[in-house]
Amino acid sequence: MNHDGLSSIRSGVRQLRQRFGLTQAQFAERLHVTPLTVLRWESGQSTPRPLALAKLGELERELASQEAGRRRRSQPSPPAAWKPKAQLAPAPALDFAGNADAILAVAEA
Repeated sequence: MNHDGLSSIRSGVRQLRQRFGLTQAQFAERLHVTPLTVLRWESGQSTPRPLALAKLGELERELASQEAGRRRRSQPSPPAAWKPKAQLAPAPALDFAGNADAILAVAEA
């Protein structure tokens, strides 16, 4: 692996761990490795093996999913549907058939 790849892995491991606020010991526990292994990855003394890289990917997806869930829960709820404070009485039905003046007034309007 070239130097750029090693640097990328080293910073990626550290950034992932720090992004989720985990100590090296907590991070190691989640990955089923020793804290010394995490220290070596972050310092560039060694690189994660393929199985550890797969675990890192799984952990990143798991933590990102948890983070997304926290963001959704922390967003304010949408406002409830508007409801009138007092129920209004229905308007009385108008009967124009019995009142010629009412019919004429509506027709002229």
